[in-house]
Amino acid sequence: MPTQAALSRYASAMTEINLRLDAVDTLHARTLQMDNVDQPPEWLFTWEQIAVHLRKVVELIVFSSMVAHQDKYREVYPDFASHWKIGKILKKLETIHPAFFPISTKITTTAEGAHHAPMNDDPKASRADLEVLYDKCSDLIHAFQPFKYESGAVIDLMFTPPQWTTLIRGLLQEHFIMLFGNQTAFMVQMTAPPDGFVRVALLQAEGPATHVPSSASGQSSVGG
Repeated sequence: MPTQAALSRYASAMTEINLRLDAVDTLHARTLQMDNVDQPPEWLFTWEQIAVHLRKVVELIVFSSMVAHQDKYREVYPDFASHWKIGKILKKLETIHPAFFPISTKITTTAEGAHHAPMNDDPKASRADLEVLYDKCSDLIHAFQPFKYESGAVIDLMFTPPQWTTLIRGLLQEHFIMLFGNQTAFMVQMTAPPDGFVRVALLQAEGPATHVPSSASGQSSVGG
């Protein structure tokens, strides 16, 4: 059973994701609405900042999945604290628990302490999307190889920054992480009422209903 510390760590990561997605939207609105022809150097610098934020968002999603499955992950991989390569972590998580990836949902309360969470059909980022985004962001934050890009910088994130933030919010806004054994889950709200903070609750299946024994809230500051 995950500890309260794991719930808090997950909530903290989700809070940082909220801040980084907001930063991407702000950077795009402030600088990148202009035509990219004959832009000043700040134009490329802004793209690089956006790439850093989006890359870290992907890392936070993957590392959060490690947090949710940390007991089982530690059991299989005792050196887990040294794991940082995103592609390899995803494959390891899939080996441990194929249903590890966040599941987008729409949470409704059916009774005191009981919730219904049907699948969310809105557009959302998939695991494959996030892997592509991570690689494209990695290309953008490094210096361009002069013999490969002789005509100058090439900006290619597959989607626009606002499209990416929309897709990532579509995945995470309300989601759950089904834990190993499929009897418990992290239920997550990225802007939970009444204060708009991140809320992470540990849910235990009881037949068709779900009991909420504990929760953690992420405050409006980045922390670990």
